[in-house]
Amino acid sequence: MIIFPVAEAIRMSFYRVYLLKPGAPFVGVQMYTRLLEDKNITLVMHNTILWLLAITFFSMLIGLGLALILNRSFRFNDFISVLLFLPWVLPEVVIATVWRWMLDGGVGIINEVMVWMKLIKSYYPWLASEGTVLPACIAVLIWRTYPFVTIMVLAGLKTIPAELNEAAEVDGASKLQIFWYITLPQLQYVLLICTLIVFIWTINQFGIPWVMTQGGPLYFSTTLAIYIYRLAFWAFRLSQGAALSTILFLIILVFSIIYLKLLRVVKEA
Repeated sequence: MIIFPVAEAIRMSFYRVYLLKPGAPFVGVQMYTRLLEDKNITLVMHNTILWLLAITFFSMLIGLGLALILNRSFRFNDFISVLLFLPWVLPEVVIATVWRWMLDGGVGIINEVMVWMKLIKSYYPWLASEGTVLPACIAVLIWRTYPFVTIMVLAGLKTIPAELNEAAEVDGASKLQIFWYITLPQLQYVLLICTLIVFIWTINQFGIPWVMTQGGPLYFSTTLAIYIYRLAFWAFRLSQGAALSTILFLIILVFSIIYLKLLRVVKEA
């Protein structure tokens, strides 16, 4: 169920596979060199790098900030926590469909609110414009991902002994100093593991951007995962799709090994 499809995809990347012709001649690394000549690969890689950096950074930042807030006791803490965690439990297809409707250039509620607030003069096609489609998809993925980071960091905060903070306060340390010299060092492994997990999930994310834009308009919201699908199942360039999926597999494998090594360090500690 897992090993054979992966091995078959890697094998296909070294052959020229035709859907309507029997046999597949061996071509070596020709499919990999063709990817370098692909006129769309530069834009796809640019989108993927921006996608990864933006989602990982802002998901970690928002998740850390919310965890610090929720770690305090205040009124309606539980209710607010449920609302903040809601994006994480909703199915991806539901999330993508609802946000696609909300960002619609004709009837979207976001346009309605922004026009009412006089932030824009007329409805704007957020998912049909090359300048806003990728940031819009990134914003949705950040909204989807930050609850996971919040849960993980909040769990890490609960393990920090209260005596450390109390001793620092007695010694005259400010809240910023306590955060910088006590809280962050105590959370370093949690933050590293969260960063790696979010990175791996993000680079492999397909469902939400596909339902929202299918990689369009043109290729302005196409990432590696979407481009593999478009190559293999839209353009029927199966071998090139297999080659690109092999590259993506190796990238994920490297970060997965780093994650497992960090996890082992945490368990030993």
